[in-house]
Amino acid sequence: MRARPTAKPDSLRLRAPFLLVAAQYQHALFGRWPRLTGRGLRADLKELKLDHQPALLGLHHFLSAGRGIAVPATLAPQLQGMADALDPALANPDDDVEVSSRSAVKLRDIDARFSQSTREGLGFIRKYRCLSPLETDLLLQLADADDALGEGEGRRRRPATAARVQMLVREFACRLVRRSLGTRSAVVRDAATLHAFQAVIDGDEQLLHEAVKQVEALLNERDRFVVSLNTTFGEPLPPERGRATLTTDRQKVRPKEATSNGRPKSSLRFLSVGQGGSSQSIPLTYELFRSVRELRSGMMPASLPRPVVALLDTTRARLSGRIVRDEGLLDGAEIRIGLRNEVIVRELKKFVLRQEVET
Repeated sequence: MRARPTAKPDSLRLRAPFLLVAAQYQHALFGRWPRLTGRGLRADLKELKLDHQPALLGLHHFLSAGRGIAVPATLAPQLQGMADALDPALANPDDDVEVSSRSAVKLRDIDARFSQSTREGLGFIRKYRCLSPLETDLLLQLADADDALGEGEGRRRRPATAARVQMLVREFACRLVRRSLGTRSAVVRDAATLHAFQAVIDGDEQLLHEAVKQVEALLNERDRFVVSLNTTFGEPLPPERGRATLTTDRQKVRPKEATSNGRPKSSLRFLSVGQGGSSQSIPLTYELFRSVRELRSGMMPASLPRPVVALLDTTRARLSGRIVRDEGLLDGAEIRIGLRNEVIVRELKKFVLRQEVET
């Protein structure tokens, strides 16, 4: 349904083409669209004297209104988390996406066309007839809006504003096409990591070994295991002057055997941290696995996501609680109080205060 410029400017009527497209499965599943920033789109359209353009007004009303109206409140957080991990609109540009039973194109090629103009991007993808009629009709309207932004008095008087709105239109159109094709072809964000994680679950020993070594490096500081003894879990570390720190030998991380014992195969692999009775089991979650792969690619440990940091901190806290109660593990361990040049060591079943030799 194409809105008429002479019709009464009703927001619901103008939003209708966008709502119909957003109700389709692929867009309802990954319902994240570009966000309006600054003063909003309506003010820009008035400045450009394009506040009568139906597609631009419809885009304004669609992005300004609540986009999760049809999604139950209990389901919205789950869909949000899934969109962050799987949205094809955010997939790797080098991934191939099927446009027909015999043809595939790279997402980078779609991005390149839509970065030039909405009409060029639509012309590139339309020949494959891989979009729904509703999506094609909406893209035609957005192409007209893109053309209007590229010419006329508004473009000459306010080139920066016109370019900003034009970029929003092209980003919206490109995201629509990416999501439509990617969902159908199962081309999603972090596809390579998902495949590798599935391989680990299925028993790929090499990938599991790499993940184990990276987790071990995260839990230890170089060749030692260091943890604060006077901090409750979840609290920030006290100043170094008032910190009690336990230092032990490096705590090893090993994969646990995946035993089923007649039960269905587990969807997670578990790791064992420590040794003997003090060992702790931690799950190799997808977030942890993705983080260790990104660390191998150059990500800084300070950029670890909060769930991963919480999992590592929990493991350290539990492991330290077991260590301080285990006579065997305390042999060779050191406790440092603040900035003093003395350390407390465990020798011959006694705690001994030893002067640290400066080097």
